[in-house]
Amino acid sequence: MYFRPLVTASFISPNVNSSERIKLFRDIERFIFIEFRMGRALANYRSSEFYRAARQLRNGDTTVDEIGTKIEWRMSASFDVDENTEAVYFDYVNFQKYIQRKFQNKAGGFYGWNGLRYFLYEYEMEKVRNRGNQKIDWKLFVKGDGMMR
Repeated sequence: MYFRPLVTASFISPNVNSSERIKLFRDIERFIFIEFRMGRALANYRSSEFYRAARQLRNGDTTVDEIGTKIEWRMSASFDVDENTEAVYFDYVNFQKYIQRKFQNKAGGFYGWNGLRYFLYEYEMEKVRNRGNQKIDWKLFVKGDGMMR
């Protein structure tokens, strides 16, 4: 919810073009998924910082790139780096505890996770991009009257 002012500011700021706006939206989407859905951050995590960024963007005091750098920096605590290979890994401890509680409380386990549909959608889209075609063609489901068969 607290990214709404930043999204709005990106539309009313004369210094933000559509490609920058798309970059900002991707950064925001990644932040929401990693910090809130996977990292289980509280709903107000860094909210004042991003409200301030919205005001600064609207006033022309910051750029989309600077905001993107802030977003990336805020997510850096959610990742570990292997010193030998320099590979980057997500620190999944909070997510693991969250899912364990879902199983213990009989709250659907993994299926009770509020990020599951988004995760599966992104997974499916990555498969589509890698294969170069849609898994199922929409035309197979829709006939001329718009009804699914």
